[in-house]
Amino acid sequence: MTNENTEAFVSYNVNTLGTSIKEKMRYLNAVNSSISLSSVGKRILKINALIMMDGVRKGRGGQPDRNCTNIYLLDVDGKSYFSQSDGVARAASAIATMFPDMGATTDTGYLPIQVTTQNLTNGNTMKSLDIVEVENDTIEQNVD
Repeated sequence: MTNENTEAFVSYNVNTLGTSIKEKMRYLNAVNSSISLSSVGKRILKINALIMMDGVRKGRGGQPDRNCTNIYLLDVDGKSYFSQSDGVARAASAIATMFPDMGATTDTGYLPIQVTTQNLTNGNTMKSLDIVEVENDTIEQNVD
């Protein structure tokens, strides 16, 4: 799929939530009232669910709108975080590939995730997600 700018667009569609009423409510609340992922700084998030869907990023500075991925990271405290960053989309997709249950089968029941930001020479930033080790938390995957 390509947009008007003939830029390649990769579609990621992921939903790690279940189908119970509680999980459907978490989904809807995340999609409707998430906090910007840019606002969390270096804080480590305890993420246990992920939603990724096609979206449209509003053009800046006279540029046209473009296709993107809407990423929603849901934490154990009921908060959700939103991003349209291509780097975050790639990282979230890779994490979901390795941990399709977003850490539910780990000893902690979540993945400790930190946002990293790299300043680029053109003035833009490249964001990504890192799974980090946290003191007193282990990410041992329980395999039965």
